[in-house]
Amino acid sequence: MSDSVPESRVLVANEKLSDDDYHALNHHEDNVINHRLTWLLAGQPLLFLAYVTAAVKDPVDNNTNSIQQTLLEQIPLLGILMSVLIFAGILGAAFAMWALASRRASSGAGVTTPTTILGMVPPLTIPIVLCWVWWSIRKVAVATLLP
Repeated sequence: MSDSVPESRVLVANEKLSDDDYHALNHHEDNVINHRLTWLLAGQPLLFLAYVTAAVKDPVDNNTNSIQQTLLEQIPLLGILMSVLIFAGILGAAFAMWALASRRASSGAGVTTPTTILGMVPPLTIPIVLCWVWWSIRKVAVATLLP
């Protein structure tokens, strides 16, 4: 199998993977992580922009003020929720990659456990950092912007 593993391919418990199968499955999981991280990094700036727009806009009347307050409360929660869900998806793909590595028939070409762990640091920490940023923004908003 060169580029992909056929969908009909079923992995049997404790079956060792050939290098081709391992690389195809590992490549798939790596792409899954990449796509999820891209969704997160594409969506967060839109939420930040919506939040800033709501924060700097002067309310026209009480109804507008109520909508603005709701946005200032809910947008950070949406940012946190998005980060948590994407983190769960990335973590699932990372666990799948580690499971694949344990079923590989050959030992691999110079890839060590520390190298693999270091490679997973950015996709695993970016959602956590964004959760912290949104939590901090919401804490400040509740203390200063909201009545």
